[in-house]
Amino acid sequence: MSSKFQRQLYDSTDCMASALALNCCQLGCFIRDVPMSDYSVDNSDWMEHLRKAKPDIKLRDIVMPGTHDSGTYTFSKSKLFSAAGLTQNVDIYEQLSRGMRYLDVRVASSPSGETAIYHGCLEGGKFSEVLSEIKRFLDEHRGEFVILDVVQEYGRTFHEDKRIQMFQDFSTVFGDKLWKTNDRKALLESTLGSLDKQIVVVMNNRIYNFEVDGTKYTETYVDEYYGVFSAQRWMRSKWHNTRDTSQLLEWNMDEVQKYGDKRNAFLNNQFILTPGVGGVKDVLDLLVGQLRYVMML
Repeated sequence: MSSKFQRQLYDSTDCMASALALNCCQLGCFIRDVPMSDYSVDNSDWMEHLRKAKPDIKLRDIVMPGTHDSGTYTFSKSKLFSAAGLTQNVDIYEQLSRGMRYLDVRVASSPSGETAIYHGCLEGGKFSEVLSEIKRFLDEHRGEFVILDVVQEYGRTFHEDKRIQMFQDFSTVFGDKLWKTNDRKALLESTLGSLDKQIVVVMNNRIYNFEVDGTKYTETYVDEYYGVFSAQRWMRSKWHNTRDTSQLLEWNMDEVQKYGDKRNAFLNNQFILTPGVGGVKDVLDLLVGQLRYVMML
C-alpha cells in the first residue's frame, strides 16, 4: 500500500478514531501511521552537519526537537482507549531519523514482570526494545546526541529490582556512548566539535529513594554508580495544562525569556495541548470527531 493511498484512506476515516458517537471505545485503528506529507530533507544527521559547519557551537545554544510520550507507538490499536493514548505513530528509530533528539519515555512494571511502556491505563511494549532502537540509531549516526528522559508513570508500580536492572541496562546498552559525569554545566558548555558522547539519561525523582539488601538507592548513589541523573536537577520542564494554543505559545515564550539565558540546566519547552471539554459545542464536536488535540514539536 503506497503512502499516498494510506494518507487518503486515513484522511477519510481519521475522525472515526475520536468520534464518540461512532467509536465509544476509542480504538486506535484509524490513527494514521504515515506522515501527513512526504518531504525530501533527511534529518537523521542534522547535528553532524551542524558540527561540521559550526564545530564551536555549544550544546546549550542548540534547539533540540523532541517527542512527548515517545514510546506510545508500541500500544496495540485494538486496545480500548488506544486512540486517546497514542501520542506517537512511528517508532523511536523513526522519530530519531526525523530529527528528534529528546525522548520522553514513561515506564512501570507490567503484570508479566517486564519493564514496559505506559500511558495512563494503557500498557505498551518492552522498555528494552526502546533502548535497542536508540542504540541502533546512535550506532548508525555517530555525530548525533540524544537526551533520554525516563519517567515512572503516575500511579503505576515500578518494582525495585526492575529499577536496578534498568540502571544497569543504560550502561550495558549504551556503553561509552553514555555521558556519565554528574556535571550538567560541563555538558552544556561542550562544543559539538569536542563532544565525544552521544546520549545522556535523566530520570524523574519517583524512581529514586528505595533500599535493597542494605543499599540505599538515593539520587547521589545512582548518579555516582550508574551515570544517570535527576531530571528535576538537570532540566526545567513545565507542563502548562492548557487547551488554548495562543496561551500555550505565550507561556512557553515566557519560559524562554525567564530561563533561556540561565546556562546551568536544560530548558524543556512543552508545546503540548491538554485535552478538555469546555461546553456544549465541545461535547458535540467530541461526538463527531471534530474536537482534536495536536502535539506541536
